[in-house]
Order: sequence, then structure tokens, then C-alpha cells
Amino acid sequence: MDDTKHMTEECGRRFEAAKQIALAAGVLKECEYHKGFFFKGDKELKNALIMANNYYSQGRSNYEFRDKKDMSDSIIEVVGKYSSEKCSSCGHSYEE
Repeated sequence: MDDTKHMTEECGRRFEAAKQIALAAGVLKECEYHKGFFFKGDKELKNALIMANNYYSQGRSNYEFRDKKDMSDSIIEVVGKYSSEKCSSCGHSYEE
């Protein structure tokens, strides 16, 4: 496998791991009507960062991150990508 493909796959795994953390912390929600469509949840970004840092510090993290900064940066990137208040497909929000 060449280096570029390996780096791309590694970035994809980090992105997915960061998305799972944000979902578990309630920072992101997945639309119940459109799987794969994500939007802002009812919790703050700091909740995901605190949860992830606690897991990392306790050695309970099996995520793909190089270090805590990489993990935090990845979570911030994911939450920024899905910062809409509603599903982009149907307009459903966490408040409904």
C-alpha cells in the first residue's frame, strides 16, 4: 500500500472515530429518518472533548488518534463539518 493511500485511510478512521465520540457525547445527532445525515445535538463541544480526554487518559481509548491533540483536533473538525441545526435532507432537528 502506498503512503498516500495509507494516510488517507488513517485520516478516514480518525474522522469516523471522532464522529462516534461526538455522537456518544450528544454533540452530534444522526437523523432518525435519513441514516448518514448528521446535525448538531443538544450538548456542547466541550462534552465530547472531556469524555474523549478521560477515556484517553485512562487508557480506555481504542481510537485511531496519535495523541490527545490529534484527537481533540479531529473532534473539532467533525463537529464543524456537521454544525447544521437540522438534517440537510428533511429539516428534522434534535428538538423534534
